[in-house]
Amino acid sequence: MRHLQYQHLECSLQRDPKGGPPRIVLEITYEFAKSYFGVTQGNTFIIPETLYDPSLILRPHEFLLGILFDDDAFHAPGIKSMEDLRRLWPENGRQHTERRRIIRDQPISSAILSKQYKTFGEITGFPNLYTHSNRYGGGTILNQSSVVSDAQQNLIMKHANIRTFLKHYLPLRIGTDIQALMRGLEPDSAMMRAVTRMGRWIDTRRPRELTDHQKASVEEIAELQDAIRKRDMFSCKLQQTYKRRRKDKAKLEKLKRNVINTRNRLLYDPRKRVREGFDSSQAVKDIERQLAKGAVAYDDQTKEMLRVRENMLPAADLSLRKVDDMADFWLSGSRVEAKK
Repeated sequence: MRHLQYQHLECSLQRDPKGGPPRIVLEITYEFAKSYFGVTQGNTFIIPETLYDPSLILRPHEFLLGILFDDDAFHAPGIKSMEDLRRLWPENGRQHTERRRIIRDQPISSAILSKQYKTFGEITGFPNLYTHSNRYGGGTILNQSSVVSDAQQNLIMKHANIRTFLKHYLPLRIGTDIQALMRGLEPDSAMMRAVTRMGRWIDTRRPRELTDHQKASVEEIAELQDAIRKRDMFSCKLQQTYKRRRKDKAKLEKLKRNVINTRNRLLYDPRKRVREGFDSSQAVKDIERQLAKGAVAYDDQTKEMLRVRENMLPAADLSLRKVDDMADFWLSGSRVEAKK
């Protein structure tokens, strides 16, 4: 997906079969595969506009159309915003109206896009977001869907057979409520989905940069000092030379880049350790802060659930109390056995 260009994107207005205003439909033709497969026949993915989407920042229409508007990517010069698209309508009984795209000669590189994607993840609070993580999550959703066959899944994922998914994707995390299934209970699918998705680890407090003291400590590392010394010595040598050759200038630029690359590489490891160590250390701080308050700060949804329980009928409340008493009984028995 990092190789996609405007030539792979189609935007059109489609009549809504349920009535109402036309809906914006995006179609992405994916023509790339893994290197040892080579380029295969492209798959076209149809993305109809979702009118009521809980997430605006991850909504593909807002993201892709925002890029198209910003780059003036429509042939029709009058299309500058979403309001302009809303004013259009398929005429003369036609089902759709195409909005052709333009082709850019120099697409953004995969390395730059991957770095921007990772930075986006850090801003939104993800611990480690990379482009392939979406493929893991998407593959799991496809595999669990009852409307997608194994053949369709392999076609979308560009897998030779389903064993590739079983070997490399499924073992990452089991998203099935095994306990409920074994006990004959209804699986808590919503909770299992919540604890296996990437959003579980979001925390915008997670540090993105090192402190000034931490950055200064990197400057004292011998490897970086050696790179700086070589750069400065060669720079002084060139300043004393009357005639500078082209290859000397190229060598100086290479030494400068080596200093920058070495510094960035040495900053990467401590920055990674700080981010990885944040979750456990911050969890202890949060727990101690909440315990010190002496009360639980429930959110609005939890408060409403507690209010409903307080207003239950006596019979229903009695049954809950019996469950609580039963739990206390078993816990007390476990404590006795533990003491023995």
